[in-house]
Amino acid sequence: MFYYFIRALISPFFKRLFSLKIYGALNVPKTGKAILAANHIAAADSIVEPISISRKINYIGKQEYFTGRGLKGKIIKYFMKSIGVIPVDRTGGEKSSDALNTAIRILQENRVFGIYPEGTRSPDGVLYKGHTGVARLAYITGAPIIPVGIIGTNIAQPNEKLLPKKSPVTIKFGSAILVKQKSNPTYQELRDLTEKVMTEIAQLTGQKVNNKIYGIQRKKELKNNKNLK
Repeated sequence: MFYYFIRALISPFFKRLFSLKIYGALNVPKTGKAILAANHIAAADSIVEPISISRKINYIGKQEYFTGRGLKGKIIKYFMKSIGVIPVDRTGGEKSSDALNTAIRILQENRVFGIYPEGTRSPDGVLYKGHTGVARLAYITGAPIIPVGIIGTNIAQPNEKLLPKKSPVTIKFGSAILVKQKSNPTYQELRDLTEKVMTEIAQLTGQKVNNKIYGIQRKKELKNNKNLK
């Protein structure tokens, strides 16, 4: 109820702020499990996606989002709850596997799970190599993957600014990628499916693609270059 109340409250404002254009929303099934795999170019992506379809999207996020202190900590906590984020300890070992297990449980309950295959926000608008978690989830659960392309949020919310500004944003939901359930897919099967998802996302967004490195590696490169200067 909290999720739907907050979404109804903020939707008119952000749809107007972003002059939001939505394409292909009917590609998201009305019932049953589904994985929404989107590019990630700004924090506002996690606002745009939930207000674009009628179904609730469930995400996982680091536990620290829910334990912050003071007014800022409370705002972040309630915002994360409002967009369907489920806290998970991702510090390593068995705790890291909780993220995958939580996502599997969500899908087995015939809900919608949202994931950013790049694993982090793109630092420069380029679409980077996807992690295979999205493919693993699809094989384990048999859930269809809906590729999602988000365009313009990095302009509406540049340089990790806290508040977005008025600027056009478009979101496109592609056709479902159907996956036959398999309990123990090979690494090559996981990589091939991941590449297919990333190719579909690129076609939706028109982004420049770098499938040789992960986004987190590019962030480190940029940080090192900045430090050298």
